Amino acid sequence: MNIIHSLQKKQTYFTALVILIFAAVTLMPTTVRADNESCAMDSLFPDHGNCGYDVTAYDIKFDWDRDLNLLKGDVTIEVTALSDLEKITFDFATRNIVSDVLLDLASIPYIHQDGDLILDFPMKAGENAAFRVLYSGPIETVSFFKNGNHRKSGDPFCLFNEPDMASSWFPCNDSLTDKALYRAEITVPADFIAASNGRLVEVIDADGTAIANPDSAALSALSAQSAAYEKYTGIIPRVTYRYESGTSMAAYLFTICVDRFEVKQQTILGNVLRTDFIDRGLVAAAEFSAAAEKLEEMAECFEPMTGAYPFRDAGSVVINTSFGG
Repeated sequence: MNIIHSLQKKQTYFTALVILIFAAVTLMPTTVRADNESCAMDSLFPDHGNCGYDVTAYDIKFDWDRDLNLLKGDVTIEVTALSDLEKITFDFATRNIVSDVLLDLASIPYIHQDGDLILDFPMKAGENAAFRVLYSGPIETVSFFKNGNHRKSGDPFCLFNEPDMASSWFPCNDSLTDKALYRAEITVPADFIAASNGRLVEVIDADGTAIANPDSAALSALSAQSAAYEKYTGIIPRVTYRYESGTSMAAYLFTICVDRFEVKQQTILGNVLRTDFIDRGLVAAAEFSAAAEKLEEMAECFEPMTGAYPFRDAGSVVINTSFGG
């Protein structure tokens, strides 16, 4: 899922954020490779990024505890060393509390301080390793424009990572040059739905049923279930959403949005799966839904200049929030 942020002010003085998953096509390569070999430290964000290794994939598992306003993380990072390294350093905000770092099921020493997660693990150039980081942290909306928590505890949330906030949510190489594949698994109360990059490949429903590659009918049923549980006064079960990106991307492009969505899906451009997540509480929800229908027309307009739309997925996320500016 690639993102362009487009904002429209509402009378409620909130901002409805439309994340159109059509653009920034040049930011993603079509194959997995050691793209970080061309790494140079960013002059604007010199404290972020690491040129000593290349991340090939992230496996991100989030579990949202709404009552505690807590996000539990279980993230595996697949790394290839580009040079001999005495230690491995990931960008990772210290508001998160790391409970363990594992390699092949064995704990390894680490230090978590000053926005860095430093693993006491040497690697030789060309070696591969998959580090698993277990942690938890409070959900705080942060952005380049304005820091701090802009949401009430228990409210839905969205990751706004541009340009260097990815490390606020998960350990990563927060560099523009290091692009990787992403697998995401998000577990939320059943009155909410989780959106993320790429293709929704599986949903574990509230009754434990596994729904592989949910189609339009399945997503409509999940939307109806979410609406029903919003009014439910008992213990709300949990639903897990699993996504896979088909193309590599920089860490700041990775996003997850959790809200009470109406989800719609259809095929466009012959074989592109378009999935739209629209906050059903929006006054102008119908207008945004109509705008999402124009995505195919937009793509066809740009294709003479940019070439054929290169991804297997497209869509939009529309939420009612403000993130500064």
